[in-house]
Amino acid sequence: MAVFGSFRMASSKACAVDPSAGSRTFLMRGDGTAGLAPTQDNLGAAVTMSASGRTKYQASPKYWGDYATALYFDNSGYTTAGAPFNFGPGGAPFSLLLRSWFISGVGGETAQPILGTGNGFGSWGPGGLQNEFRLIGAGAIRFGYWTGSTNQFFDFVAPSSLMDAGHEVLITYDGITLRGYTDGSLRGSVAASMAGIGGTLTARVGDPTEASYVRVGMTDFTAYAVCLTTASTYTLPTLPPC
Repeated sequence: MAVFGSFRMASSKACAVDPSAGSRTFLMRGDGTAGLAPTQDNLGAAVTMSASGRTKYQASPKYWGDYATALYFDNSGYTTAGAPFNFGPGGAPFSLLLRSWFISGVGGETAQPILGTGNGFGSWGPGGLQNEFRLIGAGAIRFGYWTGSTNQFFDFVAPSSLMDAGHEVLITYDGITLRGYTDGSLRGSVAASMAGIGGTLTARVGDPTEASYVRVGMTDFTAYAVCLTTASTYTLPTLPPC
């Protein structure tokens, strides 16, 4: 099952029509004005950049050649309301899609936080994390989630390094099974039961408070309230999503 289908022209650029566009809950494109930072995602959700000012659009590294920039993180990040990332409680399906260019070197390749959602960030469960998404090695991705009584981690490994090149990472949940994909191929799956922690959620993309931090150009970062695919493979798009 291809994640993206037919093609069309949009905003003077060729793009691939996303048949699940109506199910997007968050969409941050990396295509912006170099040197500036967004104040909202492409669906209108407000985002607040970290005080360092280092999260901004820059010309490279980027996944899509047609984009002018990627949104670059260097010991930096942003926060937003957590509702778009309220993943999985009660078996609610979701997908999380990231097109990125992780950078090796300073900051390290292990335990780099990409996303955390919670009403606190020092522990798991009420007063802490509901879910998180991070790079835990040069070729390994982790999705963590709260079960209602404890936290669990789902790790999946790419066949080669995810560093210093453009890669697509997709996590899907159909209400029963979590699946992890890199570059269009299934890399792992696990039965999972998730629970919400209640309260007002905040999402942090990038986390400059940790000793190891993400250095990455994010070209597309999208959350969906549907499971995009349960197949073992899908065809990678060759154009950005409309």
